Parts: sequence; structure tokens; C-alpha cells
Amino acid sequence: SLLSNEEKAVYLAILNAINNFADEINISESNITETNARMIVSYIKIDHPEIFWFRHGATFHFNSATHIVERIQLVYCMSRDEALKRQKEIDGIVDSFMESLSDDMSEYEVALCAYEDIIKLVDYDTIGLIKQDKKVESAEIPDDLRSIYGVFINRKAVCSGYAKAFQYLLNKCGIECAYITSDTHAWNLVKIEGDYYYIDVTWGDSSDTKNGSHQNETVNYDCFCLTTEEILRLDSHTPDGSIPLPECTATKCNYHRRNGLYFEKYNFEKIKNSAYNQVKKGKLDVSFKFGSESEYLLAKKSLLDNDEFRTIIKYINLSGSYNIQSGYVYAVRDDRWTIAFFMKK
Repeated sequence: SLLSNEEKAVYLAILNAINNFADEINISESNITETNARMIVSYIKIDHPEIFWFRHGATFHFNSATHIVERIQLVYCMSRDEALKRQKEIDGIVDSFMESLSDDMSEYEVALCAYEDIIKLVDYDTIGLIKQDKKVESAEIPDDLRSIYGVFINRKAVCSGYAKAFQYLLNKCGIECAYITSDTHAWNLVKIEGDYYYIDVTWGDSSDTKNGSHQNETVNYDCFCLTTEEILRLDSHTPDGSIPLPECTATKCNYHRRNGLYFEKYNFEKIKNSAYNQVKKGKLDVSFKFGSESEYLLAKKSLLDNDEFRTIIKYINLSGSYNIQSGYVYAVRDDRWTIAFFMKK
């Protein structure tokens, strides 16, 4: 939608060439400059996480006087046969995900299901990233850490892989989902129930191969459906400006708000009842989000410093005979104004 009609035609022609593993494409009949041709190829990469066999390997041949591109040579990081083999492997995993969905699920529920499934499937691969940083990377070598293959098959990836896999699943479900990057990070912009939100699947995952926390299925929902103001408070989340972005102001699909875990003001009784309701649903991990830094700090002082969460556990046990241990683990996130509690029976 950001391109002229002529640029759109070239976009589709290049995409078709990539899908057919063409060595090069002639666009001499189009009046496209080198700068615009590079932009078009970058847009294709942003839009299409499924072309994991193409790592943006392209050489642009242009008229030195006008800079109008005549042809583009394309480089792939694997053969067509290897790509087809890998796609079949991916399809096996993705088909299982699609079968788990039902027609009566809302866009919110589908997005949440994809978010949780990816987090439970994959480990953030710090070890792989360190090893990769020591090598000279080439467009002719697969970058599985940053591809959907790395997520669905290797089950190890970094932020780019998480974001592309999430985009891939949501787009297959007919939900608009874009790939967003900063200088050092990648996440997603989604349109759910008519409004735009930011979602960061990577920051929802606590697993890390370096720390040995493999397949840690604990899901952090702090970055599920955030506003622009909320995402910009987070480190490494200033978009790089490669594409214009809408101002995200809606809050109805924010995980905490949707599930009665958001509090504009700190209120012990409401938090106590909210925690009890979560336990009744079978959730022993509960996270509370607050409407301002001052209310968040007040909650920290009350629930942690004054140990009032232990009182909440006593209330839950007396109300429902759940036998939850009095000891608990917690996590505070100052940039998100959230406090998470992890209980055990």
C-alpha cells in the first residue's frame, strides 16, 4: 500500500521470481531507481516470512547515469528441493496449530493461542546467537535463528524468528500482522477486533539456552496488545522508521485488561478477588498491571514489602481449599508496571 502502481507491479514480479527460484529478473521496462528497487525488496522481506530461502541476497544492475535498474540478480540460501523439504516439515507443525482453532474463536483468542504456542514451542537461542556472531554471515547460508524454520522445526530462534513465525500464523488465519524492527529487536503490529496493537512474542518467553532454561513454558503476557505509549517505554522498542506505523491507542485487547488483571488504582480487595478468580481457572501464575508508576510502586510496597500477597494466598486456600504453598516467587517489571506471582501447590 506504500507503493505506486508501477512499484507494485515490480514488487509482484520480484516476489514471483523469488517463489520460483529465478536467478535474476529483468525490470528494464519499469522506471525504478536503485533506491526504490532496494526498498521494494525490503518490503517483500517484511511482508513475507514464508520465503525463508531468501535472505535479501540481491545485486542491482542499473544505469550509472540515471540509476534506473535494468535487472536484479537474486541469491538463495538453499536449493528449491531443500526449501520444499523444509516447507513440508513446517506444514506439519502449522497444520496442527490450525486444527486447534475453531470458527467460533475471536481474533483475540486466535492471536493469544499463536502467542502461547510459539512461546511453549521455542527456546530463545543465546548460545546460537553467540556462535553466529563469531562467523562471517552470507546471503547463501540459511539463517535459521531468524526464520520460521528455526521456530517451528529447530525450536530455537531469536527475536526475528519469533516475530516472523507469529506473523506467519496470524496471516494464515486472516489477521493483519506486520513485522516491526528497531536497530536491535523485532516484534509485531497486529490488527485485532478493528484496532491496532503491538505484540512482542520474544519478551513473552523466559526460556534461554544460555541459562539452561529450555522449554520453559511460563508465558509472560506483559507485551500482549500494547499501545504506542506502552511499547515506547520498553528498551529496544523504538521502530526504525522503515515503514509508517499507526498510533496505537486502543486498550480493550490488552491481556491484563481483558482478564481483569489491570488496576488503574491499587486496591487490595480487588486484587485479592482477581487472584482467586485466576486460581479458580487453574492458573497459578498471575500478573497484575497498574495504570501509573505511582500505583505500581504502591502495589509493590503493599504486596511485597508488607507481604500482603501471603494474605491473598491464605484467602484463596480458605475460600477454595486449594492448598497453595505460603511461599511464592515473584517478578517485578518497572518498565511495564507489572508484578507477576508464581504460586505452587
